[in-house]
Amino acid sequence: MGTWEDIKLLLECLECQSEDPDSLQKTLETLSSICTNDKDGSVKNYLFDNGGLHYIWKQFGTSPYSQVKEAAHFTIACIVQKHAKAQRLLTTAEMFTSLYQNLSDPSWTMKQVSAYIIVTLASNNRAGQNMARKSKCLERLAILFKGCLKQIADFSKKSIEYNAALSFSNALCACLCNPQNDENQRLCAGIYPWINNCLQQTLNPDIIQPILSLMGASVCNNIFNQNCIRQCGVLNTLAMLLYKAFNRQNVPLAAQVINALDICVQNNGENSKCVSEMDVVSILLNLLKNSCEDQEVIHIAFLLRHCIETCGSNYTQFVEGDGVKLLVNLLHDCDNEDVNKALTYTLHTAVQNKGTAYMMTEKLESIKSRSMSSKLGSKKSVGHNDDAYIDETFKRLQSGVKQSKLRPEVGCPNVDYASSTASKQEQIIESLQTKLQQENAECKKLRKEAIILTKDKMNLECVLAVNTNIRKQSTEIEQKKLSKTPLNNQEVGIYPVLQ
Repeated sequence: MGTWEDIKLLLECLECQSEDPDSLQKTLETLSSICTNDKDGSVKNYLFDNGGLHYIWKQFGTSPYSQVKEAAHFTIACIVQKHAKAQRLLTTAEMFTSLYQNLSDPSWTMKQVSAYIIVTLASNNRAGQNMARKSKCLERLAILFKGCLKQIADFSKKSIEYNAALSFSNALCACLCNPQNDENQRLCAGIYPWINNCLQQTLNPDIIQPILSLMGASVCNNIFNQNCIRQCGVLNTLAMLLYKAFNRQNVPLAAQVINALDICVQNNGENSKCVSEMDVVSILLNLLKNSCEDQEVIHIAFLLRHCIETCGSNYTQFVEGDGVKLLVNLLHDCDNEDVNKALTYTLHTAVQNKGTAYMMTEKLESIKSRSMSSKLGSKKSVGHNDDAYIDETFKRLQSGVKQSKLRPEVGCPNVDYASSTASKQEQIIESLQTKLQQENAECKKLRKEAIILTKDKMNLECVLAVNTNIRKQSTEIEQKKLSKTPLNNQEVGIYPVLQ
């Protein structure tokens, strides 16, 4: 009950102190603090139901006193945040027109609180996102963000430009995703040259974070913007950043770059090919060899998966870097369920890849050479481990044949998919299926040979044991003959002596 009385008193103070800007500012700041700590939303509901939100906006949203106007905008943002009814009430052309004017205000504080209101109105609200575009608030935010990027050399966590850049980045991100808005995303493509320039000037994760957050929001699930990123050279810059972060062991920077790269290459073969030219897969495998946090392993695993599924060069780097072995070892040593799922997901993609035929061929050749050595008289017979290895390879090969029948996979090494026609792809797939079937038959044959070798060894050991027993009996018989001791028929034995 005390809370409602406090709210009533604060609203009464706003009515009584309309000509005292300092008192109004303090009252509005107190009200915004209460709304910020309103976890169950009861205070916001009270203000909405009793007209408090509408009153604050109409009376003080256009106040001639700058400090009162800024405090009123901040209070409105605190009320609207995570309150669907208040959000719908203020998602109007009038509201966004006023916000557009405020974004041109000389005061950095006014610009930032206006950006904060845009965040609360556009988050999870497509109508708010579209209104931001139609009112040109989105365009204005992009211009302001680019203006902040020009002063990146003077950035620090305490600088006005840095905090403003964070506010503008958050507002732009709210207008681009959750839900995804393709039109708004395309409008932000003009920022990419500035982003590329900034990423080349700094290695500070605090400065790079808002830049990459905005880039990721504008590129996510948008092929047009993904291609723009590549054409502007941002992909090459990100790869260089990752290389520098790895050499300097800058883990926070590496994590941010990996997330950005993952969004850029997902479902985009051209971007994956561009990344392969910078040996990104090799860097990722080296990062996994070092001690990484669980969340970092998850991000690396997903980026690896998206790289190898759409580009044969990336897959070749993955195989040559013993990627399968590395991921299997990590999977064996890790107890985190989310990490295990990510690693399994990536391994599944690697095994399904048509490049697996190349890897399987090498393994089968190794089996064949060991089997031939055994047949040529090697004393070392095929043991339990070899037999298990053959079984495992046989099963994986069968799985590979099934997968190849289901669908064609991109990423086959030594195949130029950019210039291949549909008929050529079908010929390649048919050739791979034939090769896999041939290797399947060869594997079955080798398996039978291994079993025969094992049986031959058992038979030989049995014969040698009998031979030893007969020689022992023969020696005893000769000794008895010399001593003229009568022989018992059972002592002669039933097997001939093997010389």
